[in-house]
Amino acid sequence: MSSEPLLIVGDFNIHVDISRDPNAIRFLDLLSSMGLDQHVDKPTHTSGHTLDLIITRNSDTLLPTRPLTDYLFSDHITVICDLTLGRIPPTEKQVSYRKIKAIDKTRLREELLTSDLCINSPDTLNELVKCYNDTLAQTLNRHAPLCTKVIKSRPLVPWFNDDIKIARREKRKA
Repeated sequence: MSSEPLLIVGDFNIHVDISRDPNAIRFLDLLSSMGLDQHVDKPTHTSGHTLDLIITRNSDTLLPTRPLTDYLFSDHITVICDLTLGRIPPTEKQVSYRKIKAIDKTRLREELLTSDLCINSPDTLNELVKCYNDTLAQTLNRHAPLCTKVIKSRPLVPWFNDDIKIARREKRKA
């Protein structure tokens, strides 16, 4: 049901290489009915059977090539495969901000007190509102101009949780 790639690996202890084995037949039929593929086609056990499996969805492209068998470390042979695991491309978002904390409050106050809004206020309500908006917008643009920057963000990986986030923050503080 998930849209993320699926990878199942392990020692299944089912002899999938024996075409007449009823357990292997049922297991491979189950995989097929679920849209899954089993990719190991070489013996992975000292007895010459394929027990260690790599399973993916048949719609996924995780395995660009067939898995290889390598060294015998125990009674099982190592199965090696390449995986195509691309990073999710970052999304770019443009944000606008002002450095409000950097405003010199004394200069801002002086500029507002000498503006048309305070010295020569309009008589009608509409003109007063327009003067108010224009004066404040222009003054703000002079003291804290609008800055824009592009921020790249990636979705968090599943293993990144709040505990790891707190630990990283504490590490940076130290």
